[in-house]
Amino acid sequence: MIHCCLSKYMFLIDIRHPAINVLLQMSKNYPDMKGSTLSGQDVHFPREMVGKTTIVLVSLRAIGQSMCDEYRKTVVDTRLTSSLQLYEISLLENFAFRSIRFWIERNLRKSIQPPERQNHYVCIGDNVEEIKLSLPIENVLLGHAFLVDADGLVRWKAHGAPTEREKKYFVECVTACLAERKK
Repeated sequence: MIHCCLSKYMFLIDIRHPAINVLLQMSKNYPDMKGSTLSGQDVHFPREMVGKTTIVLVSLRAIGQSMCDEYRKTVVDTRLTSSLQLYEISLLENFAFRSIRFWIERNLRKSIQPPERQNHYVCIGDNVEEIKLSLPIENVLLGHAFLVDADGLVRWKAHGAPTEREKKYFVECVTACLAERKK
């Protein structure tokens, strides 16, 4: 475990489970994506993120969704959600999933509760390979979490099921990013 603090930018590298608050100079823009929410609204990233600190949770499989739920619950429990926006993205990576997209979305609508949460739950079936490369997503079984600042830069990312220590650090990173915006 390596923990570093460089002025106002902190980052944590856990060799077993990377969680990285990316230094501003190393930050990359969140990639271009288009999709529709479960409530039927069209969304276009990173346009939806401009001016807002955003958490994006990405999964390709149900097991990854449960990992993303841990990050979502962590933020909801801290009551930071009023200061930021949170999007959950389900990538439908192959033809078989895209061909049954209607049924997948119908089942997601039943399981994603409360209904207001469906306004920020996005299904994307186009350009998935390009999206996986640009984020990057190497293991499709894991859930992926991204903290994107108000300028659309990815400032922190992680994948897999978070430990209690990583959840605490995640909240610290979100809080620091929100404080940065207020300056």
